[in-house]
Amino acid sequence: LKTNDPPPAPAAVVRRAIWLAISMGGPTKDVLKLPFNRCCADCGAHGPRWASVNLGIFICEMCSGIHRKMGSHISQVRSVTLDDWKPEWVRMMSLVGNERAKAFYEHAGPHAARLPC
Repeated sequence: LKTNDPPPAPAAVVRRAIWLAISMGGPTKDVLKLPFNRCCADCGAHGPRWASVNLGIFICEMCSGIHRKMGSHISQVRSVTLDDWKPEWVRMMSLVGNERAKAFYEHAGPHAARLPC
């Protein structure tokens, strides 16, 4: 981009992130750098390096263990850096992310129980 060019539309950014992630075999750093993906969707720990690919959330190592114990029929956990990613997982992570998932799952819960991150 040139300095005079307008910023890309959000849809274009998401499409580029998905394309880059598919070509690299995992979620791009762009998706992880989004403010709401910088901390664990469950406990709020900073720097999550695991993901529940069917729920579309990024989680920390401790919460990934909890998700694995729930069973793969509930949460399918993959490493952001160690596992090879299928294109549909990349798309799910790019389209859902922690912010949308938390809004969906916490919409009916008590406000005090919600994490700040």
